[in-house]
Amino acid sequence: MEWSNKYKLGHEVIDLEHRLFFYIMNSVEQAEAEGASRNRMRSLITEIVKYSEFHFLSEENIMIASGYPDFQVHREIHQELMRELKKHVVQFEAGKSKPYELVNFLYSWFSQHTLDDDSVITNHINTRANSSKKSSAM
Repeated sequence: MEWSNKYKLGHEVIDLEHRLFFYIMNSVEQAEAEGASRNRMRSLITEIVKYSEFHFLSEENIMIASGYPDFQVHREIHQELMRELKKHVVQFEAGKSKPYELVNFLYSWFSQHTLDDDSVITNHINTRANSSKKSSAM
């Protein structure tokens, strides 16, 4: 998959982190296509897990700072993804799945989550910012 502006949400930090997440997913896919060693694949998969944890914490901090009302629901979505991601890693480690299966899962999840769930966060932030501008203009 290639990055598309349809994933751009208009929040500088979230957009930057999403692009980096996309880059890491593509790195896993490319390494597998090039026949990278199992150790290289393991390292890239570890990177994707750690980056996911970082990104979710970062996004959750943005939600807290903006007073996002559905923070707990969104956080639970992140926690569920991490459980699913770790199941895929266990399957890979056991030799029962290939990295492309993990990447396909992540691409699908990323696309759905970004467009459906994360867009609501940025809409909230933008609405709140616009309300603040109107209030201070009066």
